[in-house]
Amino acid sequence: MRSTALLMLALSLSACGDPAPPAGQDSSIVDQLAPAPDGFPASDAGLADGSTAGTCPTGAAFDVSLRKVLLTAFVDGDGPYKLIYDTGAPSTVLSPTITGAATGAMHTVTTIDLGDGVKIGPVNAYTYPMSPYFDGIIGNDAIGKRAVSIDYPRRRLWVSDEAREADLLACAHLEGKPARSPITVAPYPFVQGEVDGVAGTLLVDTGASLGGVEQGVLDSTGKGNPQIDGYKMTISLGTFWSGYTMVGRMSVGKHSVKRITMYTMPDASLPKPTSGSTLATLPYGFMQHFLVTLDFGAMELRLDAGKTAKLVDDFVLYGYGLSLSTNASGPVTVTRVISGSPADLSGIEKGDTVQAVDGADPASTAPEGRINLVLVSKPGTPRGFRVLHAGVAADHALVAADLFGGFAP
Repeated sequence: MRSTALLMLALSLSACGDPAPPAGQDSSIVDQLAPAPDGFPASDAGLADGSTAGTCPTGAAFDVSLRKVLLTAFVDGDGPYKLIYDTGAPSTVLSPTITGAATGAMHTVTTIDLGDGVKIGPVNAYTYPMSPYFDGIIGNDAIGKRAVSIDYPRRRLWVSDEAREADLLACAHLEGKPARSPITVAPYPFVQGEVDGVAGTLLVDTGASLGGVEQGVLDSTGKGNPQIDGYKMTISLGTFWSGYTMVGRMSVGKHSVKRITMYTMPDASLPKPTSGSTLATLPYGFMQHFLVTLDFGAMELRLDAGKTAKLVDDFVLYGYGLSLSTNASGPVTVTRVISGSPADLSGIEKGDTVQAVDGADPASTAPEGRINLVLVSKPGTPRGFRVLHAGVAADHALVAADLFGGFAP
């Protein structure tokens, strides 16, 4: 029982394969976060036809930090603390600062007060040290069999015993054309969907900044999804080489979002439902456009798009378009070049040896850090590459650009 509990804790903290971005990438994520939306009232009473059958819930305000739902909370009257709501976490985890307990210990919380009348609890929370950015993770166990609604367009969250359709339809900033899909929980919430036309199971993960898609799925789409490889990911699910890619279209029911930047994951690395496999996580890049309601009593996911939603992910990845080999010693070679990228236009090819990046030998950089040589936070960043091609060395002055801008869904 003890080992099982610690495993669940580790999975909670992993956010289903969502590690911190590599050095030099944090700022690009933060820079792309839109400010808290303006123009939406705290509560929009009344339906489109003028009736008053429902009232749009006020909800508790949340911020988006690193593309995660970040709430300000008081725990049993103490605080304020910063807590992430993460559907990719089966268990609630709080820092020792909150619980006063030792790492790994269980602590019973009576009430987590999120403000504006939104309270959850009681819940048994694990104690574990947190990141400097937040003090804890609210997991699915804190919601139980109730319904949680995450209004991304208005940045409000609320919890109710059941999803009241009249109230949800009273939110005038939404299209009012919801779609529903059944979910299963094992112990994560799973829903059926599609990734570039490949149908299968998606893990609903509000804690996934960029989410992950398995390599076999990308290979089966036939879309030639662009990829940058060479990022060593270390999470509770294991240590493996990963990278970045773009999904042209991700769909759940009638709702689709285009051009979602994701991490690549090895096959069979994502948690699985009770039967079958998992294509990918359903991340912030998809959910940011919707009022997302997870009704754990009715076992249903409800999505209603914001009236101004563009249904396109707003994350842009900047770099030079080449992937570097992951060998721990010896020459560093080019393993992939994105068509139309700065590297491609400069004539760099797969199999070339990279002798220097801005004058430094990339072999002196640890393999898990080499992706920082080919990805940067801002467009227009210059970098010099000395490359050996067919025995002849040449210098390439590359300027960082939108790597996946030419990819058509």
